[in-house]
Amino acid sequence: MRQNRILHLLLIFSSLVLLFSGCADYGSQTLGTLEFRFLRSAQKAVYSPSIALDIASYQIVLDSGTETKTYALQTQTALVVEGLIPGLWSIAVTAYNGWDADTSQVSGQRVATLPKQADGTRSVQYNVKRGQVTTANLSLVPLNEGTGSLTLTIDWSQSSLILENPRLEIDIRGYNEHSGFYDENSSYSQSLVVEDASDTYTTTLQNLVPGWYEIQTRLIAQNTEGDANLFYQSIDFARVAAEDTQGTIGTLPITDEMLATGTIDWVFTEDMEQALQGLALSRDTSDNVLYTGITQKFSCSYESPTASYQWYVDGIPVADADEKTFSHVFTEGGTSRVLVAVKDGSVINGAELTVEVLPGYEIGSTGQAGGVIFFCDTDDIYEWTYLEAAPQDLIESPMPWSNIQNELVHGTLDAIGTGAANTAKIIDQEGHISSAALACTLYSNAGYEDWFLPSIEELKLLIENNEEIAQTEQLYWSSTEGSYRTAKVKSSLRSLSFNKGGSSNYDIYVRPIRSF
Repeated sequence: MRQNRILHLLLIFSSLVLLFSGCADYGSQTLGTLEFRFLRSAQKAVYSPSIALDIASYQIVLDSGTETKTYALQTQTALVVEGLIPGLWSIAVTAYNGWDADTSQVSGQRVATLPKQADGTRSVQYNVKRGQVTTANLSLVPLNEGTGSLTLTIDWSQSSLILENPRLEIDIRGYNEHSGFYDENSSYSQSLVVEDASDTYTTTLQNLVPGWYEIQTRLIAQNTEGDANLFYQSIDFARVAAEDTQGTIGTLPITDEMLATGTIDWVFTEDMEQALQGLALSRDTSDNVLYTGITQKFSCSYESPTASYQWYVDGIPVADADEKTFSHVFTEGGTSRVLVAVKDGSVINGAELTVEVLPGYEIGSTGQAGGVIFFCDTDDIYEWTYLEAAPQDLIESPMPWSNIQNELVHGTLDAIGTGAANTAKIIDQEGHISSAALACTLYSNAGYEDWFLPSIEELKLLIENNEEIAQTEQLYWSSTEGSYRTAKVKSSLRSLSFNKGGSSNYDIYVRPIRSF
């Protein structure tokens, strides 16, 4: 009797151990993960503040309403937070210009935050889903709380004109680098005759709202020596920062390269009051996302045999960009302004477009869905930019190509960019029940469910650019038919066509891919 009781207790104890271990596994599956990616605007200022504005570290605060987590993160360091309760999490980020390696904490001065929301807060919300990885793409803006100053010195000692008591005009306008609009409340103008005929003039503006400022300077000759119709002009940009005790200081040297004759060097300004009919700016692609390192194409809708064009990126004129169309490669992520100025006869006008640029991926790097990037559309040919392969073969493979093995699907193609359409055609074939294509569409990883079976040319790229697959020498199905009975397969060693039902001599595997 006693032995039976002990045995009974041991069975109960073992059951409890299994129960709690199962609960632990279930608990880990019920939690979610947040992955952080930061988008930063490029430094565009000619004149910069005395304090460093480069972001060196981030302080991140996560708040679910019932739980708060705080992290200090050095730039260029990945942050993946696991074990989060599913639901809405509020994210607040403050960027600093320093990092304390001894304490692994942020240091220095605050230089950027998340944009202010309609409710006045500087936070965003992301929905964390059970068992999935949620990517938080965060775009920071320069700190704009408080005030700063700008000290500008104009130096024309190196100019060749006879400048006796010249007239100096300085226009300073603040603008929002994220919306692309000028702020008329942050505009300052000075026009004066420098009566002492000095070679320099210095002006200081206090209590400026932090941000970007465009500086237009004109130095006009005031004499009888034949120079009255000549003047110097320059357009420059300054960045004013908050909490900067010294302020932004710059010296603008007036040189003969800035010499203009007879009319102002036309630029995109608020003086463009006369509209050019049909003037608009657009991107020549249907891809909604821009990435660094990819050629982006823009087009101006206005066309005239007498029109002149000049393109600008973030206020800076692009050399030799004087056609109706314009191509540009962004090197840094963040918000940028693309602008075209058009002059037709005496009418000057312009149009601009604000674009958000995401950091690009490299071949072999981990993609959005946790797979491997194996193709990059650097020439902006397709409606997507990257092809990403799943991190592993389908667990169902090796497997047949389709349950329909003696009829043509019709219309499956070889080319890059056709795999998704091929996959849909295979599944839509009358009598279809199961296939490698269907298995790809049912695959899910890191919350992404937009997978498909690659075309033969996509499969070739996958094997060429994925070392792990190339080393296995395994055969893989493509979504491209060879004949009514066969489909094309590929390994690192050979390209073949096999019966759609598979082969008794070879295992044929399936690796899903996706585009984004």
